[in-house]
Amino acid sequence: MLDIDPLDKRILYELDLNARQSIADLSRQLKLNRDRIIYRIKRLQDEGILTGFTTAVNFCKLGVFVYKTYVRLEKNDKRVSEFVKHLSEHPHISWIGETDGKWDLLFSIGARGPADFYATQEKILLEFSDIITNFSVYTVVDALCFRKSFLVGLGTDHFFFGGPAEEVEIDEWDMKILKLLAEDSRFTKAEIASRLKLNPAAVKQRIERLEQDGIIAAYPISIDHSALGMLFFKAQLSLGSCDPHSQQQLIELCKTNPYISMFIRQLGDCMIELELCVENYQQLNEIVSEIRQRFSPFVRAIDTMFIKKQSYKWVPFSLKTKSGRTALAANQ
Repeated sequence: MLDIDPLDKRILYELDLNARQSIADLSRQLKLNRDRIIYRIKRLQDEGILTGFTTAVNFCKLGVFVYKTYVRLEKNDKRVSEFVKHLSEHPHISWIGETDGKWDLLFSIGARGPADFYATQEKILLEFSDIITNFSVYTVVDALCFRKSFLVGLGTDHFFFGGPAEEVEIDEWDMKILKLLAEDSRFTKAEIASRLKLNPAAVKQRIERLEQDGIIAAYPISIDHSALGMLFFKAQLSLGSCDPHSQQQLIELCKTNPYISMFIRQLGDCMIELELCVENYQQLNEIVSEIRQRFSPFVRAIDTMFIKKQSYKWVPFSLKTKSGRTALAANQ
């Protein structure tokens, strides 16, 4: 655990609200001089706390559904490492989580529908069938992604992910821009224009359109929770009934609890999933106990999983652009 002060936490929180905001904007917001902010950000990066500036892409706006597969594995360190490596290099995989709990490995696949997803997952499961003992699949409906309020202990700001699948028109240049922003959302429009040999005005116009169309959902930061002494968990909620009123009350609770980072609605034997970033197991148990007590019999059971390690690939490179070329090919 690294020691950071309230100013460091405030800088991280403000960057998580919009990682693309300029140092000048941060300076005005925090009423600090630019050099001090630049120094603090660099130190947070050097110490491994601030690990990246990224771009959250709403796959549903591109006609893609997100399917999560949770697997139980036999103990075989070599094969498990090969499995993780295979997933990390797969063009359809957008998220990987290594866990302790009911499941051992979690991953998300972006696909245009059930048949597309089935074909992709079948190949993956077949290749590692020797160590997979059980698995379950969940289809993401939508999610509320809350800001890192645990840093400052307040705030209910969030961005939305999911919703009805659409087919917003994009081309290979849009995909190239998304790729760069996903790698580092602090690339300026001039830097992006230089890398892609485009007019800066065209880059500005394209980014604004991607934001307006909801393809770019937000510009969050990535942090190493363990460096802050925090623990990251998923909690799967098994429901006893389909009660919209209780579900909305649960959402309101999540909005006001700074340690709940995501509320996910999904299809599967677990219809609601939460993500939590807490200080210790006692705090996790207190939050879980509160949900059990306040929302019985709506919530029948809660299973928690400790996320040891996770990685995101926000841009679905396997998508085809309007020209028919794959996004991956367009970026080569």
